[in-house]
Amino acid sequence: MSGGVAPWEYFVPPLALAHTAYNTGAKHFGPNAKLNAPGSKNAIQNRKEADQRSQLGDAQAEMARRAEELRYNTTPQTAAEAYASRLRAQKARQELGAGGRASDYLTSTLGL
Repeated sequence: MSGGVAPWEYFVPPLALAHTAYNTGAKHFGPNAKLNAPGSKNAIQNRKEADQRSQLGDAQAEMARRAEELRYNTTPQTAAEAYASRLRAQKARQELGAGGRASDYLTSTLGL
């Protein structure tokens, strides 16, 4: 059994106690120990991850704020831009046949 005490070891109590003590020590003081004491490897890694998460959160919050600002504070169109936009919309309606009835669109498409 990995990482535990095998049931047959309890027939030899000193062996079971030694095995349990070794496993406990290895878990808490070995190279893969999950110690979160200040200055430990895990504490430093956790702090770096928390900093990255906060920076990412700050960047996302800034992007959301800018998007909301641009959503409601659009720059006004000049007269020329508004006219060009209307011309593009009119041309698109004509090309798609949205300006007339469906039968007109079908007859023009079929060439009748």
